[in-house]
Amino acid sequence: MLGNARIAAGFLYCAKAAHSRTLAQIKLPSPPWVSYFLAMTTTMKSIMLPLLLIWQPIDAEDAETDSWKHPEPITYESLRAWHARGGLGKYQWPKEHKVDLNGDGKEEIFLGIMGFGRGMEYALFTEEKGKWILLSDAIEGSHHLFEKIPGKNPAWSDFRSLQPSGRSGLFETIYTWNGKQYTEKSTREITAKELTQDPPEKNDKQSTTK
Repeated sequence: MLGNARIAAGFLYCAKAAHSRTLAQIKLPSPPWVSYFLAMTTTMKSIMLPLLLIWQPIDAEDAETDSWKHPEPITYESLRAWHARGGLGKYQWPKEHKVDLNGDGKEEIFLGIMGFGRGMEYALFTEEKGKWILLSDAIEGSHHLFEKIPGKNPAWSDFRSLQPSGRSGLFETIYTWNGKQYTEKSTREITAKELTQDPPEKNDKQSTTK
């Protein structure tokens, strides 16, 4: 990490200073805090040394946090920029899914906002007149495609999400449109035995991933 590299460089500088007994003979660049460290008494050095060992620069901590903590507020543009900076890069799950949920010929976009052991949580957006509208920020998914479910709702279709259960099966969650946003309608576990005997049906309205 950046913090460890800086600390190592500083201690290397101090070690060479102690060996040569003169700063003039040192050709390494001096970190700004090294001169203060060298001027300290032995007692002060014994106090400061443990602090230096655990010190981490604020910018390194911020970079680590930015890799998993999504931006606020959640918008299409902010999530795109976050993903481009490496957000959620440590997770194996797709950061994006696409599926046309309202039959207008344009795909709605699922963008990852949080990763966990068996999948990822997504925000769902639709484009209206050049603007991206948030339809939900609590859709759970994984590497399995989101599947549109034909039904009675002519505007926004229900869809299905599948996630690994950890027991060789799947968790199936159905999401439905309540007039304002997509919410969870039902969830169940599909056992490994069910998958072997009667796998979940596929349809032509599955999402695409990226």
